[in-house]
Amino acid sequence: MSRIVPLNPRFEATFLGLEHALPLLHKKATMPVSSLPLLAALTPAEHDVTIIDENVEPIDFARLARADLVGLTGMIVQRKRMREILTAVKKLNVFTVVGGRWVTVQEEYFGDLPDAVFIGEAEETWPRFLEDMEAGQAGEALRADEAV
Repeated sequence: MSRIVPLNPRFEATFLGLEHALPLLHKKATMPVSSLPLLAALTPAEHDVTIIDENVEPIDFARLARADLVGLTGMIVQRKRMREILTAVKKLNVFTVVGGRWVTVQEEYFGDLPDAVFIGEAEETWPRFLEDMEAGQAGEALRADEAV
C-alpha cells in the first residue's frame, strides 16, 4: 500500500478569477478540478489517497512528508506555484510526479524536479504507473499515446 497525494496548486489572483468575490458567495474556488477525483478513482483501493486542492485548503507539508507519492497537476497560470511546491517536496525526499495541461505542452519546464512526468491524459498511464511503481520500475516519462 502506498500513501498517494494528488495535489492541485492554487491559482494566482487575476482580474477574471473572481477571487475577491468568492467570500461574498461563500465559496472557496470557482473552478473545481476534475483530475484529482479522477486519479483517486483510478487508484486501486489498497492505496491510501488524500486529495489536496490548494484553492480550497492550505497545503499540509507535514502530510506530504509522510506520503510515498505526491502528484501535481496544473495549467500555465499555476506553473510558478507548481515549481515552488515541487522544490519543497523534493527536499522532503518524496517521489513526485507532475502532469496536466502545462507539462503536456512544456515537458522540460520543471527539469529534474519531478521524478516522473505524465504527458497527455492519465486514464491509461496512471494505473500502469502504479503497477510499475509497486514493482519498483516506475518510469520517468509516461505518454498517453504509448499506453496499451
